[in-house]
Amino acid sequence: MNQEEYTERKENLTTESSTEDTKEQKECFVMMPFGETGNYQAGHFKCVFEHLIKPACEEAGYVARRVDENSKTSIIMLEILEMIVTCDIAICDMSTRNPNVFYELGLRQAFDKKCVLIKDNNTEYPFDVNMLRVVNYDASLRVDLVKANIHELAQAIRETVDNNEHDGNSLVQLLSIKQPAKIPDTKEMGKDMSIILNAIQNLSSKVDNIQQVPNRSLHRTLVLPNGVMARIGEKLYMKGNDLLNEEFGVITNYSNEEVIVRQPNGMSMRLPLSDKKLWDQLTNSEI
Repeated sequence: MNQEEYTERKENLTTESSTEDTKEQKECFVMMPFGETGNYQAGHFKCVFEHLIKPACEEAGYVARRVDENSKTSIIMLEILEMIVTCDIAICDMSTRNPNVFYELGLRQAFDKKCVLIKDNNTEYPFDVNMLRVVNYDASLRVDLVKANIHELAQAIRETVDNNEHDGNSLVQLLSIKQPAKIPDTKEMGKDMSIILNAIQNLSSKVDNIQQVPNRSLHRTLVLPNGVMARIGEKLYMKGNDLLNEEFGVITNYSNEEVIVRQPNGMSMRLPLSDKKLWDQLTNSEI
């Protein structure tokens, strides 16, 4: 193989590898307890995910996803709701009867989306779903038992996905509900609503402008009731008996009636200019 043939072959392999990597992977959303629960050892359900659910999903051709480990957003509940509705298949671990897990399962069922139910042998069969198929696994996670559980769960995933006529785990179909839940289509905003929203936006802009007016006078000197001269952004101190006065806060705004001070804890306090007793205790000097 000459240099040109070698270079061409290398480029082809790189392209093929890149194409393979960018293929969209099918995802399985996993609904299960996140933290420590009941009498289970610390990290138990992480082991369930890593040693049972994840391998079973891979065997069935899916990537297992737990939003707490792969979250793209700080608002994790939004991502959970999105995955509940959009993922290719879901697994719900009902072990410990976790209320959050059952809430997610209820949403998945309402939209008539395919879901494989599992639970460990320490959890009693939940009455609410006793007509649905459940894959049981051994809570001890013994290697020999988990291996069999992996194959059983992988098979359940494949069968649930391939079942197009009647899904035994669909409450919508079992109860003969004609229309499952749907996300409403986006509609164009009506003229009246547009006018209202524009008016609110204009009003909000005016309020913002009003609030920003004092910022134009940041360098103006403020004469406080105790005779102290201060400016916006300057610190005020509470007079003490020690050598150093205690920091009270920073002046952020003022009017003819009050001064607004942001305290060290981040809270804002309105100080009436008429409260002479209060102002006698304040100074802009740290010493």
